[in-house]
Amino acid sequence: MLASKAHKKAGYIAVFVITWIAAEVGGGATGVVLFPEAPIAMYGVSFLGGGAAYFANYFFAKSLPDSTPVDLLNEFGTSQEQ
Repeated sequence: MLASKAHKKAGYIAVFVITWIAAEVGGGATGVVLFPEAPIAMYGVSFLGGGAAYFANYFFAKSLPDSTPVDLLNEFGTSQEQ
């Protein structure tokens, strides 16, 4: 999706990985607080955090503007012919 909008992918991939790990850890910590006696529920909340990070990053990338160079002369129909 980023390549089709002419954005460089490396920085966005780094941001995606960092937010994904942070959301997994945050979800795990939330799971520990909410379900101290249920390890499966803790793990599930951790996965929910990772899923939330995925969807947040997906919609962020989808909302980026297209940065492909535009040929203004051809876009406005300007002709060199007389």
